[in-house]
Amino acid sequence: MPKSDTSEIIIDQGCQVCALTGHDDNTCKVNQCSHCKRFGHSLNDCRNRPCEHCGKRGHASANCHLIMVCDDCGRKGHAREQCEHVTLICRFCTIQGHILEECPTLLNMVCRRCQQTGHTTKKCKHCAFCRVWGHARLDSDGKITCPTLLDVICPKCEEVGHTAKFCKCCRFCRSKEHTQYNERGDIICPELLATECRNCGEMGHTQRVCSNESNALICN
Repeated sequence: MPKSDTSEIIIDQGCQVCALTGHDDNTCKVNQCSHCKRFGHSLNDCRNRPCEHCGKRGHASANCHLIMVCDDCGRKGHAREQCEHVTLICRFCTIQGHILEECPTLLNMVCRRCQQTGHTTKKCKHCAFCRVWGHARLDSDGKITCPTLLDVICPKCEEVGHTAKFCKCCRFCRSKEHTQYNERGDIICPELLATECRNCGEMGHTQRVCSNESNALICN
């Protein structure tokens, strides 16, 4: 059969893209991609066009895994077949099957500071200093975040950001390089260690805190 007769038969059978007669699939002007100029798909379904979300080729932007929502866990980034939610282990209760944000134990836990549920005292956003909800006294690095505390002036060292109770300057000599006592309660202030008590004559304390009662009575 001549080639022209074969083309006429294909044309008469109709286009498989638009189901109309008068042309074949290769010459169909319906549903032509404006990016790759090929037929059979639109611009949104073009696999040669970079994805609007991840920038990769090979898939349409509507099918990108970054916007794909899992039917199992409700999170973006994967399909239900790729979900690893059931194999996850909670960082709070160490039970498999849920994550920390959805932990039933944590959601029912009552915070000892604000008496609300859903978080621990460590993660509480109820400030322990100003009692205002929305921020903690310290952040995870130990830095002060409370705006009220940041404006407080210490009466001992006259610096801002702490009270006299948490002042790190020495109560005896007012030095900012050391405290009066260490964590065990031993005197570490050099000036106090070199001070002689006028009550008992011993070094390391003053007459005001002297525990020698007999000499205190004599002196008085």
